[in-house]
Amino acid sequence: MKTTLRGRPRLNLELQQILEAVRRRGQVVAAARELGCSDAYIHVRLKKAGITLRDVLEARDLEALLQDQEEELPEQAGKNRSGGERS
Repeated sequence: MKTTLRGRPRLNLELQQILEAVRRRGQVVAAARELGCSDAYIHVRLKKAGITLRDVLEARDLEALLQDQEEELPEQAGKNRSGGERS
């Protein structure tokens, strides 16, 4: 099991688990309690995936939301943080 620099075990929660918990609870803090993580962890994972809290709460189908995000990520991989193309 990998650990962080401070010796805590890394959380390896699937994005699907996070989305389901947020959807079920309706709040990030309540979902974090259910999953045993911090609300900041959930916000970071959503941001990395390019998903907003509104997307999660308003989506009719979470699997479709995940598929949409997976299709967008390869397009973003070729760009650096400033928005320009990598050389």
